[in-house]
Amino acid sequence: MACLFFSFFFYNFSLAQFKKTSVESIRPVLEKVIGSATQEFVSIRGEQIPADPGTIQYLSVAEVPSALETKIIGYSGSTSNYWVWESKLLTTDDFNELKKVYRQYFNDISGGAIKTVDRKYISSEKYESPVEEMRQCINQFSVSGSEVSNETLTIDLVAENVMFEWIIWLRVYDKKKMFADQ
Repeated sequence: MACLFFSFFFYNFSLAQFKKTSVESIRPVLEKVIGSATQEFVSIRGEQIPADPGTIQYLSVAEVPSALETKIIGYSGSTSNYWVWESKLLTTDDFNELKKVYRQYFNDISGGAIKTVDRKYISSEKYESPVEEMRQCINQFSVSGSEVSNETLTIDLVAENVMFEWIIWLRVYDKKKMFADQ
């Protein structure tokens, strides 16, 4: 009986370790988010939540399964509002874990065409690995191909150090609208 208990405990412990070091694909969620981006994410807005002055925030119904929080933020601009879908994917104080998980998310995003828009999002630059001495690392994805050069929807994968804790963020927004008021 003790052997059975030990085997069950070891199996569950092994699963927990496996889940910590590998990530589920975020592509199905990105397909939903990108599909709703042109309508300011209306189709994936959930309950409205408290927000900072000058913003409005909603919980997102399109969530990455392992995400810590996922929301849609509306910012007031001088000529129009702009919207960002944002998901906090990981917090850790272990830099090596951050680098491993960050690379897995990068590989997942760059793995092929996002089906809802039938376009491939590619990294705007060569993969940039987080560096422990730097406070922030961003890999940006945009639509590939010159026939869609006016497409300004952008995906940011961000590693950020906040108060000695590393956070991985995933953000989707219309770059043209975001910077139109600046």
